[in-house]
Amino acid sequence: MKVLTQRQEQILAFLIQRTREQGYPPTFREIGDHFGIASTNGVMKNLAALERKGYIRRKDRASRAIEIQASAFETELAGAYEAPLGNVIPVDFRRSGTTLPLVGRIAAGLPIEAIETPEVIEVGATFAVEASFVLQVQGDSMIEDCIADGDYVIVERRET
Repeated sequence: MKVLTQRQEQILAFLIQRTREQGYPPTFREIGDHFGIASTNGVMKNLAALERKGYIRRKDRASRAIEIQASAFETELAGAYEAPLGNVIPVDFRRSGTTLPLVGRIAAGLPIEAIETPEVIEVGATFAVEASFVLQVQGDSMIEDCIADGDYVIVERRET
């Protein structure tokens, strides 16, 4: 992996933190607001550098389609997260994974029949919480929240 500038390290740490907290990465505007970058073009240049250096992968024309690459944590950058950058919470995606039950599919759009399945999905330990399970999304009514047809969502059971 190539060495990052201080700003690139901070943006990568912010991407990790927000993805961990929310389950999805921040938008370009949210990244810019957090770091005082007025132009989304400035954010895009930093993200392009992170992608070129192999730390993230982006999908075109999708605001939240940023995937942090696991290899970023197996190099010299992994040590950078031992000391937090500002108010960013470090996270170690290298922790061993676990499995969660895939209990069925959920409609995001037109109603469909709920189908229970006896499957399991492997997820990183960071995302697995006690009493959680996985549903597969069918439909595209949640596309504005970057949840597309075929995506899996992790659901945490809670008392209401």
